[in-house]
Amino acid sequence: MEKTLQHARNRIAAGEAISGWISGSIPARLGNPRSDVDLFLLHDGSDDPPVQQIIDGAVRIDVEYRRPSEIDRLLDGLAGVPDDRTEGLDRVPSLARLDDAARLFNALPVDDGPGRAYVERIQAGEDALRRCRILRATSICASKSEDVRGAQEAGDRRQELEISGRLLLESLEAYLAGCGEYYVGHKWVFAKLRRTAHHEPVLRRLDALLFDVGLEDAETVDARVSLAQQLLAVAFTLGWHRPQAAEWAAQLPVRAGADVRRLDPQWVPIRYGSVVLLEGLDKNVHVQLTPQGLLLWALAAAIPATDLYPVFLKTMSNFSDELPTEGDVEEYISQLVERGLLLPG
Repeated sequence: MEKTLQHARNRIAAGEAISGWISGSIPARLGNPRSDVDLFLLHDGSDDPPVQQIIDGAVRIDVEYRRPSEIDRLLDGLAGVPDDRTEGLDRVPSLARLDDAARLFNALPVDDGPGRAYVERIQAGEDALRRCRILRATSICASKSEDVRGAQEAGDRRQELEISGRLLLESLEAYLAGCGEYYVGHKWVFAKLRRTAHHEPVLRRLDALLFDVGLEDAETVDARVSLAQQLLAVAFTLGWHRPQAAEWAAQLPVRAGADVRRLDPQWVPIRYGSVVLLEGLDKNVHVQLTPQGLLLWALAAAIPATDLYPVFLKTMSNFSDELPTEGDVEEYISQLVERGLLLPG
């Protein structure tokens, strides 16, 4: 890191840049000593110089230039969290833009110039970054959910397993954003998960559904879809206002049990401002819930029925001081079944 810092300061002193920051997996505490280092330099020229690569001993440094106007647009784009369903998700930044934003969020400034101000600005706007990351992951999950159903209808078992695996990994990205982990890329997904609180039950479920499966395991795809639904719901509830999605994991049994409700696989959770919805895969059907209702929907698929009420009360402290009775919760569960959101039984 020291060599990269010196390269940056030399270029700033030579007038090639006005400020900068060090980014990538190492500042994000995900890389290893063999990982490349990314150096971003701000300049005020009309065109960005080409990407350069520096080999300094065992260190490889990728140097990229950015204009302040580009970074301003990047940060302004994080204001694209929709407040209403009619806005859709078109203004939510792309995955590539969110990758740039996450790298800036984890960056180390090389000086006290504009680069440091940009890092501080995005860190101060962490809520917007988190919500955009959750929403973009959800949009990808909605598409994957449609693809899973198509593969099931076609009877293509290999495609079912391949697509449902991608769906599960993308939903995990949403959950991790709800835990405060914004770095983009499935390459780092398990390293990020291991940094979150209470990760062991989640990791056990992922191991069982992603790696300990056979081509003829009949229930694998449905179980993957269910866990993906739960991860998205938790991101939109416990992880939306604060990065506290891991509070859900704290309530999970060590291993997935049988005495739980089944989610209807057609529903994908989504949030527009304060409005929480379950959207059907045909996009023309949606059901509005409260955040508490969405969380109960997810908990019902993870917590045995005998433990559901006390677990739900623990999580309710995130929303209200008014606690429902056990009868209220049972009645709401019945309504979820009647509305087709939970499967009977």
